Order: sequence, then structure tokens, then C-alpha cells
Amino acid sequence: YDYLLQLPHKAALNMLTAGLAKKDVNQFKPHQTLSDLTVDSYPFYLDPMPSTYFTRDHGAVVQDNLVLSSMLNAARKRETIFLRMLQKHHPLFQEQNLGVWFDEELPAGLEGGDLLVLGDRSICIGLSERTTEEAIEQAAHRLLVEKEALDTVLVIQIPARRSFMHLDTVFTMV
Repeated sequence: YDYLLQLPHKAALNMLTAGLAKKDVNQFKPHQTLSDLTVDSYPFYLDPMPSTYFTRDHGAVVQDNLVLSSMLNAARKRETIFLRMLQKHHPLFQEQNLGVWFDEELPAGLEGGDLLVLGDRSICIGLSERTTEEAIEQAAHRLLVEKEALDTVLVIQIPARRSFMHLDTVFTMV
């Protein structure tokens, strides 16, 4: 934590996405732990986030609101946290005055790659390998009933296989 705080912002950002290697931090620690001694078997304290490249997965914009994903895979949960921090603190998001829907409120299993905007009051959600029935039902109830923000939530079930992954790999908006 102290190591990351002392880094310039860009270096800290790079470190958070590329991973925090044990070799980079061990020299600053007052005493060693078992984890410090296992560099050869696992070199990171904080895992890299290579899937951050897939920007559709950790969020989508519906109307003027950011829908933060509830990632099914534990290894990808930090991507949503990262996006939330960008939304809260980056000047580009401040200028857009983007609201947030579903800030860590949904159960695991609603990913942005399964959410397609069809129109101002209509979305399509893929029931897939990583988006669950429970998460879809909660999202639909919130958007259709509680917020009255949408008129239609269309659900399309796709095969729960890696080759289909998300709705946007099967059906891309034009």
C-alpha cells in the first residue's frame, strides 16, 4: 500500500494493471512472510489484469448511467472497482455527469458484454456463461419497476460455452 502511494500516478496505474510483483516490494518490507519466500512459485502480490483490455465486460452505458458489471469470475472483480474509481475521479467522467446504476449491488453474474442497448428505453441482456438469471432478474426489476427507466428488457439465452462467452460475441450492434 505504502509502495503504491509513493509512486507517480501513471506508474501506480501501470503497476495496478500489470500486477504488483513481489520483487518490486520486498525491499521495502520490514520483515519477510511466507508469501515473500515463494517468488518462484508465484511472483505477484497483486495479480495482473490483462482482461482490462476487454472494456465492454466491466461496464456499459445505458441512457446517461454507467452500469457497473458484477463479474462472475473473481479474478476480474478488480476491473469493476477500477472502472468505478475512474468514474468517480477522472475528469472525462466528471464532464459527462454520468450517473451509476448498480454500484456493487447485483449478485455476481451481470457482465457488460452481455448488455446491449437497443434504444433509449430498451436493452437486451444475454443469459450466458457469465450472466446469471438472478442478476438479470434483479437488474430488470430495478430498471423496469423501481426506476421506471426502461420499457423493455429482452433476454436472449446463448450457449454457456467459452466460444460464445457473451452476447456481444454472437450479436454485435451496428
